[in-house]
Amino acid sequence: MKAKITLLLCLISIVNWAQSEMSFTNKTDSLISAIKNNPRNDTFKVAALNNLGSVYVGIGEIDKAIETIDKAIKICKEINYKDGWGIACQNLGIAYDYKSDYIKSLDYYSQALKFKKEKNDIKGISQVYADMAIVYEYLGKYPEALKYHYEALLIDEKLGNKEGIGIININMASVYNQQKKNKESLECLLKAKKIFQEIKYQSGIGYAESGIGSIYLLEKKIPEAKEHLELAKKIFQEINEKQNVASCLATLGQVYGFMLKNQEAENAFKEALQINSEVGDRRAVSMTYLGLANLYSKTQGYSKAKLYMDSAITIAKKIRCVQCLKDDYSNYAQIDSAAKNYKDAFINLKLYITYNDSLVNEENTKKSSQAKLQYDFDKKAIADSLKNGEEKIKGEFVHEQEIKQQKMYSYGAALGFVLMLVIAGISFKAFKEKQKTNIIIEQQKNIVEAKQKEIIDSIEYAKRIQLSLMPTEKYIERNLKKK
Repeated sequence: MKAKITLLLCLISIVNWAQSEMSFTNKTDSLISAIKNNPRNDTFKVAALNNLGSVYVGIGEIDKAIETIDKAIKICKEINYKDGWGIACQNLGIAYDYKSDYIKSLDYYSQALKFKKEKNDIKGISQVYADMAIVYEYLGKYPEALKYHYEALLIDEKLGNKEGIGIININMASVYNQQKKNKESLECLLKAKKIFQEIKYQSGIGYAESGIGSIYLLEKKIPEAKEHLELAKKIFQEINEKQNVASCLATLGQVYGFMLKNQEAENAFKEALQINSEVGDRRAVSMTYLGLANLYSKTQGYSKAKLYMDSAITIAKKIRCVQCLKDDYSNYAQIDSAAKNYKDAFINLKLYITYNDSLVNEENTKKSSQAKLQYDFDKKAIADSLKNGEEKIKGEFVHEQEIKQQKMYSYGAALGFVLMLVIAGISFKAFKEKQKTNIIIEQQKNIVEAKQKEIIDSIEYAKRIQLSLMPTEKYIERNLKKK
């Protein structure tokens, strides 16, 4: 495969169920058993069917996945279970994405998005946006892809979802890479790698390493590319992610081609082709055929190279992968030119220009830049909103404290006034009581004085009577002299 062909492993959406501690076999058996043992069409069966469908996607059995999830949707319609319906639609979107049926994939993602919005499931909305962005990239609609990636990124940054932020950066790196913006692509990959290392997410680290390796390959830094890709392949082998191992092998096939190790390159491509065929990833199969075609072209095996190119283009047309067709016709033109078939080379070059113009043109570049500017604007708006919110909260807090303080003063004044009234009341009552007491005392005093006067008057009266009865001193003295 030519170095300029992107085989970033980040093109495949990362899903939460890919990291189960149980083996896929055990999980599949337990889910099948749970479904069989439940004769009722209820929410439990819907959940089991959705999970089983996800597992089938994880092991590359896409047709089984679609059949299983369709059963879940039928039950959801029967029992009007919207939550399960939304999950089923998202799972079908993923399944048809893996099957490279992008139109159906977008249709189911759109249905899932509707359910997520009705439920106000913010995290779920972010996941659907990210999945839709990947499909738009496959269709060569890069501005739409970036728009949905940035929408998802804003939500995950607001939620503090580090894993989601890392995954979106991986996928955005792929879009930038398709637009030949290697600097922006590498920045996204390094940012994602740092996040995944912080949260110790091995699959994410593998995606970042493979993406970095692909960028170095494009820049013809072959030793660096080989180092990062081999590290990525090792990580994916350890966690048993076959499709990602295949992607690493296909990109390593390009690296070996640059190193003129043609046999190693062919082995890597064919091993990748076998895995991609087993899991039914038609897009990856198409790109692996392209890699083999370029390899045979370098060794002047033009007839074999053309056979592989024809296979690659046939699949790309079936799955409507515009970016695949762009790369296919570009490489086909070079193979025809090397084989001195200049007429066909010219025709294929024109086809390449047609597809390339539909992907990388002034309008699309402008729209992509607008998506980034909109993200920056929205992010600033959120930051300003948070800052204003903090200031508002702080102002409200201060205002509340002032109101509380004023209330305390008011309550204190009111309490003081009440206490004053109580004291005044008590004082007035005491005064009245004292007045009554004084009146009583005065009355008693008058009574006593009156009684005392009566007694004195009586005594005086008795004294006068006594005095009137007693002889006077002169009378007594005269009588004594007579004797």
